[in-house]
Amino acid sequence: MNKFDWEKFRNERVAVNCRTEEAAKEFIKECYKRDMKWYRESMNTTYYNSHKEETAYAFKFGLLDKLGYADTHWYKKAGYEIVEYTSEKKQTELTFQEVIASIKPGELYVECVKNEPFQVTVSINSAGRIALNCFKDERPYMLTTSNGFSISKDTKFELYEKVNKYILFEVVHAVGGKHYTFRASDNENLKPRDFVICDTSMGKTFGRVAGSITKELTEKEYMEYKECWRGM
Repeated sequence: MNKFDWEKFRNERVAVNCRTEEAAKEFIKECYKRDMKWYRESMNTTYYNSHKEETAYAFKFGLLDKLGYADTHWYKKAGYEIVEYTSEKKQTELTFQEVIASIKPGELYVECVKNEPFQVTVSINSAGRIALNCFKDERPYMLTTSNGFSISKDTKFELYEKVNKYILFEVVHAVGGKHYTFRASDNENLKPRDFVICDTSMGKTFGRVAGSITKELTEKEYMEYKECWRGM
């Protein structure tokens, strides 16, 4: 799918098929960023070797809101919608030459994997001047070829996205029902017990605000949440 619907995965019977171990590792990592985790296992656990290319994951698994895994055939028989996960890293990770060709004023690219003990950043100012900065053990370090610094053609960079604090709202659609998380349309100031209309993967639904939470997210992660707005 072109844009992964995380809220649909969180709230509905959707199983995500990861055809490669690399895709499985990336998908589980992205799940953990959004507080969707295994019951006890660590983020590095994928269980990919259990079913190989037929490995699939679901969050609505049994009676628990935790990650679960099985093969795609099992999920199909259980009535889950099967979708294939496509790595987003292939579109976001760039070589140094690609960064230089595409970087825009104000952007900052960070080396994806630390070239121990170095980590390199690339930025450009409004005048179009490109700056390379290096950190050694997380401290600024002078860039020179004599001190062993180099950037290989295989080194990858990704755009650094600033993390901000965002307010999200917990909404219930029935008395005593499950809480679903939404962002407020146009940053509307919602309060507990406000009647709201929610944009969901199944269309517009009604609910009441049960409370709010604050999360540190990138703008992209924040916009992935569905909207809700005051209904009356």
